[in-house]
Amino acid sequence: MKLILGLFFLFLFSNCPGQLASIKGVVYDSDNSVIPGASITIIELDAEYIGKDDGSYEINKIEPGSYTIVFGFFGFEDGKYRVELKSGQELRLDGKLGEDETLDLDEVVVVGYGTRQRRDIIGSVTSLKSEDIENSVSPSIDQALQGKAAGVQITAANGVAGGGNTKIQIRGSNSINAGSNPLIVVDGIPISNLDVSADVMGSGTNALADLNMDDIESVDILKDASSSAIYGARGANGVIIITTKKGKEGKTRFNFNYKTGIVQETNRLSLLNATDHLNLRDQVSIENTGFPEPENTVIGVFEGVSYTREDANAFAAKGGSNWIEETLRTGSFHEANLSASSGTEKNRLYFSGAYRNEDSFLKGNNFERVSGRFNVENRSHDIVSLGANLGLTYSINNRVPTGDNGGLGWAQQIPTYIPIYKEDGTFFNPAGNPIWFLENRTFEAKRLRSLSTLYADFKLHKNIHFRTNFGLDYTNLHEDEYQAKNEAGNTEAWAWERSSNILNWNTSNYLTYEVNINDEHDLNSVVGMDVQRTDVNGLGIYGYGFSNESFTNPQQGSSQSLYSYQTGNAIVSYYSRLSYKWRNKYLFGFTARSDGSSRFSNNYRYGFFPSFSAGWILTDEDFLGDSQWLNYLKLKSSYGLTGNDNIGDFTRFGLYSTGVGYVGGLALYPTSLANPNLRWERAKMLDVSVEYGVFKNKISGSLTYFNKQSSNLLLPIQLPTSSGFNVITVNAGMVNNWGIEFMLNSHNLTMKRFRWKTDFNFSLIRNKVLDVANLPPDAFESGQPGEGRVIVGYPVGQTFVVQYAGVMEENGELIRYNTDGSVMVDNNGDPITVTVNAGEALFYDLNGNLMAFGVDDGGTPFDSEDDVNRFTGTDFYDNRVPRGNPLPKFYAGVGNTLTFGDFECNFLFNVVWGHTIYDDPAKNQIGMLYSYAQRPEIQGAFTPDNPSSNVPALNTTVTPINSDRFLYDGSFVRLRSLTLSYALSKRLCKKLHLSSLKVYLTGYNLWTWTRYPGWDPEVLRHVPQNSQQENISFSGPSWQTPQAKIMLFGIKMGM
Repeated sequence: MKLILGLFFLFLFSNCPGQLASIKGVVYDSDNSVIPGASITIIELDAEYIGKDDGSYEINKIEPGSYTIVFGFFGFEDGKYRVELKSGQELRLDGKLGEDETLDLDEVVVVGYGTRQRRDIIGSVTSLKSEDIENSVSPSIDQALQGKAAGVQITAANGVAGGGNTKIQIRGSNSINAGSNPLIVVDGIPISNLDVSADVMGSGTNALADLNMDDIESVDILKDASSSAIYGARGANGVIIITTKKGKEGKTRFNFNYKTGIVQETNRLSLLNATDHLNLRDQVSIENTGFPEPENTVIGVFEGVSYTREDANAFAAKGGSNWIEETLRTGSFHEANLSASSGTEKNRLYFSGAYRNEDSFLKGNNFERVSGRFNVENRSHDIVSLGANLGLTYSINNRVPTGDNGGLGWAQQIPTYIPIYKEDGTFFNPAGNPIWFLENRTFEAKRLRSLSTLYADFKLHKNIHFRTNFGLDYTNLHEDEYQAKNEAGNTEAWAWERSSNILNWNTSNYLTYEVNINDEHDLNSVVGMDVQRTDVNGLGIYGYGFSNESFTNPQQGSSQSLYSYQTGNAIVSYYSRLSYKWRNKYLFGFTARSDGSSRFSNNYRYGFFPSFSAGWILTDEDFLGDSQWLNYLKLKSSYGLTGNDNIGDFTRFGLYSTGVGYVGGLALYPTSLANPNLRWERAKMLDVSVEYGVFKNKISGSLTYFNKQSSNLLLPIQLPTSSGFNVITVNAGMVNNWGIEFMLNSHNLTMKRFRWKTDFNFSLIRNKVLDVANLPPDAFESGQPGEGRVIVGYPVGQTFVVQYAGVMEENGELIRYNTDGSVMVDNNGDPITVTVNAGEALFYDLNGNLMAFGVDDGGTPFDSEDDVNRFTGTDFYDNRVPRGNPLPKFYAGVGNTLTFGDFECNFLFNVVWGHTIYDDPAKNQIGMLYSYAQRPEIQGAFTPDNPSSNVPALNTTVTPINSDRFLYDGSFVRLRSLTLSYALSKRLCKKLHLSSLKVYLTGYNLWTWTRYPGWDPEVLRHVPQNSQQENISFSGPSWQTPQAKIMLFGIKMGM
């Protein structure tokens, strides 16, 4: 009985509260000042507590045992303590927080086929974390990087929903004809960024819009040969490595993020209203006849009915039309993301689901996306780790015309005195009414994409690991396009249905060996092999003539036609990397890769691409180790070779096309000549850099010089007609890029309740064509007069136009000159002169002499730009010269984060400076008075009362020619993003059973300063992907659509 009673009391007292332990104390900073509201976390219990306003805290009822206590507060480095609690103990533990670590040299950076610590990186790598992009509302991850990385310029074509085509340049344009976009790697697997859209709406698609930004853990940008040569040819234009989020050890945590807001255009082009436009027509008539334009003047015949000046006057009195307004609206934006993360020591899981719905500022344009991700990793075996990263996205994109085939592009062309609707509400002139096409032409693109990676890691030895990856990137794009019957245009209804498939698979197998010898020698080596294959196929059906407007399936048309296509390529690669570190301060690296591409013949299939690099951490030397202000200094340099095979899959073969031959039969004719001697483009890259950290690393950054020279460029050469072929692709030409990059990260103020941080990056890049195999400038034309050319000594895409000299102020004579610059004389030796009327446009010939365009010797007006120049007797465009600069002199990003208590303000300015834009539409909108809507500048045209005007006299017959008159300064400063947020205190979150809660307001492209008079200075002409037009015609917009301005409210919570 005594034994039973003894056991009972022993059990009773062992479980009473008095036997539990407690911890109390005060949290201080490095200056021994108390920190109110600090967090105190017991890691083993996964429990978090909040200190009091006086800095004190007390935690009771803790089971005896060993615990890790972490003290934390925003803006300070955590304090971590290991304690042993005994039964009934009341432990006094004061927490000490250090100054925030501003330069994390132990940060893990993802590089090709592995990871490295920031301290050991010799190459040029820029890293961004999830917090750098978490509140971005950009349609794709590439646009979210704008202004955030030195040496990286990202230009979006426009602000359409779903993301139009985007141009990414890492350290300039490296080619003329081959693609210049970087390699994109997601979770270790290179992905496809092909645009296989039908390309009929004036704006392409962006495959990166399939990635949900809330799923991204980090983005690492590899810029030099040391870091990108491990990817060989595919790394020629740089590499962007995207790593998705993984599960984290601990209990399951949920995160929810919801954003909603409005979408508008960044700017609206100003055009003359109907009354002002008609007044200018009167002005021309008064100058010619002395009277305003007669009311019976027929402006146009629409649907068989004359539209007269009297009709236009009556319509203008009612306010006229606003064609642009009719195509625009205030759009909406909604996005919801839910994710879950969980893990143990052996298993980790991450799951997410997201929904995005965006109506852009263009009527009819919508993008809807549903995405999901499942990442899992298992480490239950000591030797083998298995994992899978599975992503699935389905989107529907309703696209609208943005070029001159309807919609906004066409709407900005039509004079405002032309009605949109008739009085009965039906469309006026449907055959030429862009609003009719906007409402009666539909284009729906449904896109399904699966992006998946399976991997296994084998620990063969304590120093040796073998990893095998298999990645699958599959895209199915289904497009339906329909246009209703247009009786006024005498066109039947028609429909297209297309289906395209991209299957890209990659297998990667590599061995990693790591060893440390005597704490002095660190060796890391990688050797491996990759195989990648891409297959693309598509088919479509076109139907024409439907008996009923309810029929929209092409098969229901009275006639059909079919088409199909198939293409593909493969690459096999062998690679190795050796990294050596001596005494933790001397760094050496070597990489080598051999790529074999199916795009080249057997004799030239393989290319070898090595790189060498070295680094020296000077602050680990005795002569700098005691420096009080210089905390970190590293010198590094690299040199290497990369290649480029971004041309057509079958360019090396002789290609044929089909057509209509003799008596209507099917014909097959050659279009390009075979060249089995095609080989890799090659690029030599030199990189010299210094990394620094001063004043306890509160200021840190880097300064880099690079030089990259690309040779053996893959160029298409036009052949003479007599050859029977159109073109042949050869290796010829050379392009050089050099530049300077500067990055600065500054922790300006770090106080208890206030923190201010600045991130600044600056890039100066110069591009020059060194050789084009003696080919003339027009051998690489962009397809539009006045736009990009390839000229030795100038940048790729150099604008090539006639030089504008102003306006003839009064009637007078100009001397005619020969092409060699000598004066043209008559039989008596007297100079030949030509009468030029006041108000005529003047230009310079190649010798700097004045010439005019518009009326020949016989007084007959010219009606095209190919007419003979009346001063030199040669084609007017033989006098074109390089003008302006298609590439920025520099670009920069300036970001600031200010935190006050629980409030935070984050904003980023993006600066692009020193380039010019050739505004082709301005040629028509400042002069073609009777054919196009006009900009307000036309009101300042030459008149006898305004003889000093730079705008020629109003004319009605001559198309203004392509000259530098329409070449504008494209520099701009843009407030790329602004976020204001409030984070609920942890104490209140705990009461709400939440781990975190934040509300925020975000703006995107809120404000822009520029001298450019067009729609938007951020321009990019939509051209075929991986073509010479992509590289040389980007700076000439045609009937542009502006970028999007987005303002939204969001809430983010953790549970």
